[in-house]
Amino acid sequence: MTRDGQTLGSAVRVEVLRSDANDAAPSVSTNQQEIYFWSGRSDPTGDIYVATRQNALQPWSAPENLGPPINTSSAEQQPQLSHGGRTLLFASNRPGSVVNPVTGLPSGDLWMSTRTPGCR
Repeated sequence: MTRDGQTLGSAVRVEVLRSDANDAAPSVSTNQQEIYFWSGRSDPTGDIYVATRQNALQPWSAPENLGPPINTSSAEQQPQLSHGGRTLLFASNRPGSVVNPVTGLPSGDLWMSTRTPGCR
């Protein structure tokens, strides 16, 4: 799309990021070198994955599961990277989440993880 919102062409699937599972909620860094997204490829409840590239003109790397401590045996979904790229916010029903008084199960709460300065 142009800055004025005009469509330049049809949408195309990003083949290197696709899987046979559900993939959703992409969040791209402001420098367009990282993309975080939710996927059910390794856990049906959802894990967060990341793919990178050298610059906006290069293809994405194969996605990697972020693993612990971001992903747990609970559902981690809807990642959102902060504008500065240091904070990742996401939804999860991991231990420590508020318990739903009706179901007695952990509710989905918002969680965040902050990257150490200088790390990528």
